[in-house]
Amino acid sequence: MNSEIQVLDNLCKMLYESVDSTSRIQAERNLAELAASPECLQRCTLLLQNGTVPYAQLVASNTLLKLLISKTGVSLQQRLELCTYLLNYLGERCASLPPFVVSSLCQLFARLTKLSWLDYDLDTKTFPFREPVNSIARLAEVPYAQLVASNTLLKLLISKTGVSLQQRLELCTYLLNYLGERCASLPPFVVSSLCQLFARLTKLSWLDYDLDTKTFPFREPVNSIARLAEESADRGLLAVQLLALLVSDMNTMAGVDSISKQRKIALSFRDCHLLDIFKLSTSMLEKILATNIDQAQLQLVNGLLQLSLNCLTFDFIGSLSDESGDDNVTVQVPTTWRIEISAFTDGQVISMFFRLYNALPMELSGKVLQNIVQLSSLRRTLFSSSERQAYLAEIVKGVKGVMERPDKLRQQESFHEFCRVVSRLKSNYQLCELLKVDEYADMMALLADFTVHSLRAYEFSVNSTYYLLSFWQRMVSSVPYVKASDPHLLNLYCPKITSAFIESRLEFAKAVVRGEISEDPLDDQVSVQQVMEQVAIICRCEYEKSAQLIIALFDHDFAIFERAANPPSAEVNMSIACLTWLTTIIGAAVQGRAAFSNSDEHDIIDGDLVCRVLKLMELSDGRLSTGAPGNLKLEMAFLYTLEQFRKVYVSDQIQKLGRVYDQLEKNLGLQDEGAVLVVYVRKMVLKLMELSDGRLSTGAPGNLKLEMAFLYTLEQFRKVYVSDQIQKLGRVYDQLEKNLGLQDEGAVLVVYVRKIITNLKYWAREEKLIDQTLTLLNELSLGYTAARRLVRLPDIQLLLNNHTAEHFAFLSSDTDLVTMRSRTTFYASLMRLLCLDLNDDDPLFLSFMQPLTDTVREICDVFAMNTPTVDQERVQRAVIGLCRDIRGVAISCHTKTVYSMLFDWLLALLISLHPMKENFLSIFLKESVARTRRFAISSSHTR
Repeated sequence: MNSEIQVLDNLCKMLYESVDSTSRIQAERNLAELAASPECLQRCTLLLQNGTVPYAQLVASNTLLKLLISKTGVSLQQRLELCTYLLNYLGERCASLPPFVVSSLCQLFARLTKLSWLDYDLDTKTFPFREPVNSIARLAEVPYAQLVASNTLLKLLISKTGVSLQQRLELCTYLLNYLGERCASLPPFVVSSLCQLFARLTKLSWLDYDLDTKTFPFREPVNSIARLAEESADRGLLAVQLLALLVSDMNTMAGVDSISKQRKIALSFRDCHLLDIFKLSTSMLEKILATNIDQAQLQLVNGLLQLSLNCLTFDFIGSLSDESGDDNVTVQVPTTWRIEISAFTDGQVISMFFRLYNALPMELSGKVLQNIVQLSSLRRTLFSSSERQAYLAEIVKGVKGVMERPDKLRQQESFHEFCRVVSRLKSNYQLCELLKVDEYADMMALLADFTVHSLRAYEFSVNSTYYLLSFWQRMVSSVPYVKASDPHLLNLYCPKITSAFIESRLEFAKAVVRGEISEDPLDDQVSVQQVMEQVAIICRCEYEKSAQLIIALFDHDFAIFERAANPPSAEVNMSIACLTWLTTIIGAAVQGRAAFSNSDEHDIIDGDLVCRVLKLMELSDGRLSTGAPGNLKLEMAFLYTLEQFRKVYVSDQIQKLGRVYDQLEKNLGLQDEGAVLVVYVRKMVLKLMELSDGRLSTGAPGNLKLEMAFLYTLEQFRKVYVSDQIQKLGRVYDQLEKNLGLQDEGAVLVVYVRKIITNLKYWAREEKLIDQTLTLLNELSLGYTAARRLVRLPDIQLLLNNHTAEHFAFLSSDTDLVTMRSRTTFYASLMRLLCLDLNDDDPLFLSFMQPLTDTVREICDVFAMNTPTVDQERVQRAVIGLCRDIRGVAISCHTKTVYSMLFDWLLALLISLHPMKENFLSIFLKESVARTRRFAISSSHTR
């Protein structure tokens, strides 16, 4: 027997620990034979009893689960014995078993009980598998048994067989008595588990009505527990914990199989008990605050804070809100709360929580601030105008008090929650209301200093400072809606915050290069762009001051980058990292034009800034062309800036912004929007971008982060200054002409086009950069006017005539499958541009499709060879790439004439390649059928 156990042990260990796939497969097959064996039950029991590795018990449990649902099944007597054995086994060995084994065995017991629930024993005239439901919690003599019992009963409660009303009532009574008697001697995790069981049991039975007593029997214990919390000194903590978990569980879908039932339960609980529970928590906190808080009370205070927080975060209106969308959360407390709690609207409640923050130790300050976040977010309609102003004054007073004693904010949780409180100041209240608060000026001075220090601190998370920047961004956005004479003080503090943000990002960049910070913020482009959306607005307040700082820092690092040797020194690498951030910030600054009041002076500044980025991009691309490695993050920054510029200055929705194009013509020779589009495809964020690209052309290594910054800035400039929807912004283009010789929008488009081509040529292996580059190309091709200017550019014609892997490596079959996804966007953009002048020119279309025709023939020739030496994976990639290419072409065939050309090309190709006809027909059938409506009714293509 020992040898048999040893063999099973080894198989279990091999299955879960072996790195050899063949060994794992063989072990799995051998263990599968165990489940099919007539002695399966006996061997699994032996494995549980004598197995020496944790995986043995896990395998035994999983095998028994399969046995229970197998066709052979297990007799009633065997199941009874197994049930008894499982409970004893868990009771004796729970403490020594890994959690995953305990969970698996609990699941086995629950499944065994469910499948045997209806079995009736004729000898004893009982349902033998129902008895453990009443007795399982009595296993208190064995350590951890209560936890096993609680988890098992939780699973049983939500099973389809369920538990009868009478049994649930008995279990509820037993649980409360058990906790009341033994709470002091039980470990905290057991108490928490049993409280959770009570909460789930109460929720699932909330709507049950007892016809005999004409009551809802599971609602009465809630009132009793509330009274116990206030009246009993020794059991108050237990009562608070029960209520906190009950409120929390009532607010979730756990255990309930439909949203409608959950809402019915939650709304009933809200109307019957939630207000009383919240009043209980605040009144108890007020009483404790009136005394000298000692160490013994802290656990109760922590429970009361959690209880009040659970009440305030309750889903009052059934919106199923998600905390991930934290920006505009409003606490929708019912109107009855205003009537019942006058202290709610006069600010006494929130004032009490600020006093608690001052009185409690640091470890509880985070939870206090979480409550304040919710209280700062009460819906506006709960207050009258005067009440709202008084309530806001209490919040401002409290926030000011926290900043005057900032010691507790050194803790990360407290800092984060306080930043959320600051954000709610503006999301829930208007600037004109804040200006009426007496302590507004003092608070703003403290908050500006606090923001500056927070931005410079390495240890504080970007997720926290996001809320601080959100406050300032909303404040600046509200300036047009207040009187010019109102002392909002934003013109005094916003330049300081902008400077602190810029300088801190550059310090972070240098610290990353030096290895002092392990995580580079630029690696998370989503977070970076979220923050940039805020900075875009903040920096536009006193824009001249912010621009002077950006220009000075940019010129300093550009000079270092321009004279850099290959390989770059540590100083050059730090400059590249700084230029990446500065390029991204310039893109954000351009983006801010669309949301802020503007002037010709601001357009001149935009032109000055973008000129520098375009020059850097040109330099970077020039170095790429020489074989030097690039910098992916810098390339992403280029694309970002190009996209922002495109949205503003290159679009069908806006007219040419003359002052911007004056600057582009003056500095870069970009005379019109067409020239700008060329820049987009070639990729320049003017001087720095020119310098960076120049080095790429010489073979110098590029910088990915800097490239990402180029793209970001170009995109922001495009949105504001390159568009069909806005007039030419002359002051911006004055600067572009002065510094780069870009005379108009057309010259700027030349920069865009060249940037795009450079990225496609030198960054084929960087999926994110390729994707953003092609997104930029796609955006440029969507506007009618911009697209017509674009298609006339020589660089675009070069692209339309040379879209092969020979010129652009990302089109080859060697690229990874993820990067191949971008090929659909690439061909959709090219086809959209081709269609502008295509008309009925079949030769032009066939010339454009010739590279795809050649690819199809090459693939078919490989298939025809049918030799084992063919690289199957490479052929597969080629087929996938071809399908994506043709799909992109089909997406842009928006007219019947053009789509007929594509269909005729495809049909002729299929006929000429008869052996491959069925394969390609299956690939393109879905797209073709979906577009037959583009043909005339009489067309043969629809038949």
